[in-house]
Amino acid sequence: MQPDLLEPNESLDGYSRVMARAFVNYPVSVRTFGTDPARQENWLYRMAFEAAEFRRRANHPIPLMRLDGRVIAAANLKLTTLEPPEGADEWFSGFLAEAGPPAGDFFPRMIARMDHIKFPEPHGYLIMIGVDPDYKGQGVGKALIEYCCQLTKEIPYAKGMGLDTQDVQNVAIYERCGFHVVEEISLDDMPIYSMWREF
Repeated sequence: MQPDLLEPNESLDGYSRVMARAFVNYPVSVRTFGTDPARQENWLYRMAFEAAEFRRRANHPIPLMRLDGRVIAAANLKLTTLEPPEGADEWFSGFLAEAGPPAGDFFPRMIARMDHIKFPEPHGYLIMIGVDPDYKGQGVGKALIEYCCQLTKEIPYAKGMGLDTQDVQNVAIYERCGFHVVEEISLDDMPIYSMWREF
């Protein structure tokens, strides 16, 4: 089982379904989409699908892992040397407005809080990585992280990869993958751990 990239004409359904399932009941999902898991999964699916469509149109890599043709893990990887997908910011603002006041309030404040941490340029940034709950604990996430690092290392003079997590349990997982906490901040009562892996 080797990580790969989404094929140009491949459906985004598998990618989006994995992301949605992986982030149900995640701290940010609860705060922005409410406590109903079905509602969370619906909004997470849509957010993953539409964001990936923007990245695909901009020819950004969309890393994932398949088992017997089924997507079991996926990542939203930002390479800082690539131009942001055109129209993505406007879409995201509209998406948050449609998702409701909690999303429209919390997401922008969280992004602004995280944006003050500047990782060395150029770098990769792991916006999201999701593993199908049925495959957690089997090394799938670690393999996908390593693949994202490999893609980032293709950038000339790449300094490393950054990420943020709001789940303290994830900190130890990322540390085992070579990351370390560079700053811990909080938003309301939610911790945000900014982590870095130097190349």
